[in-house]
Amino acid sequence: MRKLLYISIFTLFFVSCLDPIDLPTQQGDPKVVVDGTFTDLLEKQIVKLSYSTFVENQVIEPVTGAQVSVEDDAGNSILFTEENPGEYSSLSQAVRGRTYNLKAILDNDDILTSRIQSVPTSFVLDSISIKDSLTTFIDQGGNRRRLNSIHFISHGSQQSVNENLFLRYKINTTYRVSEVICNPLVSAKTCYISNDERPQSVQLLEVEESDVPFAFKQFIYFRPIDFYFGEIFGLDVGLLSYNQEEYNYWVNLKATFDQNGDITDVLPGKLIGNIISSSGNEILGSFAVVGKSRATKLVRNSDFTKYQNPYCGVAGFQPFPLPDECCFCLLFPGSTLEKPDYWP
Repeated sequence: MRKLLYISIFTLFFVSCLDPIDLPTQQGDPKVVVDGTFTDLLEKQIVKLSYSTFVENQVIEPVTGAQVSVEDDAGNSILFTEENPGEYSSLSQAVRGRTYNLKAILDNDDILTSRIQSVPTSFVLDSISIKDSLTTFIDQGGNRRRLNSIHFISHGSQQSVNENLFLRYKINTTYRVSEVICNPLVSAKTCYISNDERPQSVQLLEVEESDVPFAFKQFIYFRPIDFYFGEIFGLDVGLLSYNQEEYNYWVNLKATFDQNGDITDVLPGKLIGNIISSSGNEILGSFAVVGKSRATKLVRNSDFTKYQNPYCGVAGFQPFPLPDECCFCLLFPGSTLEKPDYWP
């Protein structure tokens, strides 16, 4: 017997109708929020520490100066360094058969520890395909609109599943912008801009134990064809396999934000995870040890029917006025000159 259960929250792209609600304003002391995973792939592992913020604030305050490590059952300690304020990283990986937990010592000597976790079995993610689509719809003003977009579909397969799996998609996007020559004495650069928009969805997937081969495909992401596709657009998809307790944290997150707008909705609440504090303070968020499979997809202009101009145009056909980013692409928030590891 096999079973696939898809649980997803998709943003309504065309028409969104939200009733105004009153959210709590400032009250109580900020709490520490933990957000991190430790995967079984050799890659940069990241743990983020911050303070909870109020709705009207919209500014996240990082927890800096902490001593962050991941410890295993053999007594090894993997040290994380603070790469950016509140963001701690380590090039390392979890080893199947061992157990791990997070330890973070804050500058006030408060010690945060996570639940001890084993490394779950991962599910193979084979590839990502795309579909070029044209959609006609009626907007809120009653006007007929046409939208060219790219849909991304994940493909997975496995000969058998030895245990129930609790999975979540984690998606990272990157697009490229190349400068034009604005100053003959300065060489044009190429920038890579990643994750500059909110995720479209939280997608959870449960797979029951099975002794027969099976495969699946699942729609995971779409984007209108815009300047993001003018040069190269990249999608980096991780399929994370959780222990059930850590997976339930994401189920609760879904229940909080996947609302229907009626009296049966779950009241917004604090998402308390698997972190405890030596001081007894309440800690929000979660740290998870996960199995991970990964697939990537690069999309170029030649991969779809509608031609899309690059952000800075092409020789002889540049936008006017020329955006400042075309002379200095590092003006894009979060941009870098370092391309992702899966780019050519």
